[in-house]
Amino acid sequence: DGLSGGYRDRPAFAEWLADARSGRADVLLTWAVDRLTREGLNVAAQLLDVVEGKDPETGRQISRPVRLLDIKGLDSEHGETFRLRFVLQAEIARAERERMRERAKTAHRRLSQAGRYRGGAAPYGYRAVDAPDGKGKTLEIDQREAEAIRECVDRVLNGNTLNRVARWLNDQGYKPRRAAQWSRAALVS
Repeated sequence: DGLSGGYRDRPAFAEWLADARSGRADVLLTWAVDRLTREGLNVAAQLLDVVEGKDPETGRQISRPVRLLDIKGLDSEHGETFRLRFVLQAEIARAERERMRERAKTAHRRLSQAGRYRGGAAPYGYRAVDAPDGKGKTLEIDQREAEAIRECVDRVLNGNTLNRVARWLNDQGYKPRRAAQWSRAALVS
């Protein structure tokens, strides 16, 4: 949940497949194939091996098959119809992912060229403000945070550890954006 189907090294996804391979699951249920994987044929083939109980190296049957269903009606018990729909949906999802990536890159490039902020949490030392022309946001230096950053750099260059610098930030009342307090990890992220 919450991790892109564009990557196969998702812990819950790996556990889900392991349950099927080991016989702990008889049925695999997914919301939709395009949410399951966005890598197309690459992962579709791996999933078909799991569903059919085949060894991915040899293609030989090594375990009993499991049933794969999605809530939109895809069912591995529908034979060739299932395989065709499954592979097509996986490839459509891959193509959609690539189109989304390209649109996002183009939008980010266009915003950067126009001097606009792309969105999300502003980096520490900046704040997002309305653009002077009223179209979108730009970044503006937050003087207090920028001064803290300059002081941190000076402290590190003078031999202070990151842990000591984090303690200094906390003692001075500077608040990080994504953590309760400053730590070595918060400084480097």
